[in-house]
Amino acid sequence: MTTPKAIAGLLAVFFGFISSPINAQFNLKTGYSISLVTDPTVNEIIDQYNQSHNYTRELKNLKWMHGFDAGIRYKAGPHALELSYMGAYRHFRGYFTNPNGGNEIYDKVGFDVHGAGLGYQLSDGFFGMGADLVYQWYITKSEIILPYRTFKEVQTMWAAKIYLMLILEGSSNVHFALQPYYVLPSSAYDSRPLQQFLETNVSTEQHKWTRWGISLLFYNGYYE
Repeated sequence: MTTPKAIAGLLAVFFGFISSPINAQFNLKTGYSISLVTDPTVNEIIDQYNQSHNYTRELKNLKWMHGFDAGIRYKAGPHALELSYMGAYRHFRGYFTNPNGGNEIYDKVGFDVHGAGLGYQLSDGFFGMGADLVYQWYITKSEIILPYRTFKEVQTMWAAKIYLMLILEGSSNVHFALQPYYVLPSSAYDSRPLQQFLETNVSTEQHKWTRWGISLLFYNGYYE
């Protein structure tokens, strides 16, 4: 399933609950997030691979990611516990002329970061804050056309997420929250497997994928 279809499906399921409010203490959450993230070693790998191939449109550098959020919150007064999922994705294509004629063909490199978190949230009126302990798994994928070969690698690590909230109570049983956040992983992303697959020769320095971002969230359930 592609990312846009997954987001559309998630939103459709969420808004299907609007006509049937759940208990005031339980809130369903869904939304969209975007974050800044960069890895100089990964970008050096991509730049070197671009230089060794005659692309008409090159693979881009990793500078930001986006994805969707989902979760469920138990709220009692200003205090809340929240179980959540956060996804972040960035996929690149490098296009080149098809030697057999016809449409251009392309190589692909993709980075996915999935996170399952449990955290505490404190909110009162229009403002709130919170912190999550997050288990992250990084999925790196690539598909090279000529000669055809594929790559998939998974890395896991813990992370801490801290955030603020600007809360706007909506009509009926839905309210909106704007959530700026910071994610600090416990370990660095290991770019060596991707480097070996793409057969590049760059620095072996490893970097943590710290992310500054913002989420636009909808909570279903009466707001107290």
